[in-house]
Amino acid sequence: MNPEEFSLLLNAARSSDELVQCYSGEVRARIYTISYMTGLRKAEIASLCPRSFQLEAAQPTVTIEAKSSKHRKKDVLPLHTELVPYLREWTMGLRPGEPIFPKLASRKTWLMVRKDLERAGIEYRTDEGIADFHAAGRHSHITELLRSGATVPQAMELARHSDVRMTMRYTHVSIAEQARALRSMALPCQDCQEIVRKSDCSGRHKSSSADTDGQAEGADDVSANRCQEGVYDADCQPVTLAGNQAEKWRRRESNPRPAIFP
Repeated sequence: MNPEEFSLLLNAARSSDELVQCYSGEVRARIYTISYMTGLRKAEIASLCPRSFQLEAAQPTVTIEAKSSKHRKKDVLPLHTELVPYLREWTMGLRPGEPIFPKLASRKTWLMVRKDLERAGIEYRTDEGIADFHAAGRHSHITELLRSGATVPQAMELARHSDVRMTMRYTHVSIAEQARALRSMALPCQDCQEIVRKSDCSGRHKSSSADTDGQAEGADDVSANRCQEGVYDADCQPVTLAGNQAEKWRRRESNPRPAIFP
């Protein structure tokens, strides 16, 4: 989901008076927000309690214990600074080990999202897939990281993927975004200096049958085709080969190896 669609989902949940899976609209909006802003999975969000957060640190973090993480490793992730004030409010009055969202692991989060998407006027199922809880939160989080300028390795680390191919499976680029990327490309310059430089260099290599100074034809050929005699760089400047290296080059040129065909 793009940011505009996700905002519609949040507003639809907050304006709802209906309990879905025993959660009010405000609580559902909080769950969606944490999923979208952290990329945490359902079971990981269900494990969150006040002691999971370090909100007063220079870089606020959230810790996912190994027993709740999918890859069974303890993870410490940075938090978006704009999310920190909300987390302070949502954890206020709770005991250190008290879950912020009790029994979330056993709730049908896909049903919560579908109900709120219907209220927002957004289709739950399209040709591109299903906008369930995992797609609305974690998939959108990883996609937005890359849209916001994160590198693929950074997104992979934040998503805690062991393979970059998995990260790319979570990245969704629309046709409109592809078109925007194309518009950012500049057309090639027709009178590019590189083309002119190469053209000048190739012109200096051409031999002529006679010159205006009356030089001998053989001498003119030698001077005009000097880049064929030795090793020259892209600007037709000679590259000096020292000692044995120059001798080996001369032997190779005078005794070329025969071509071998299969």
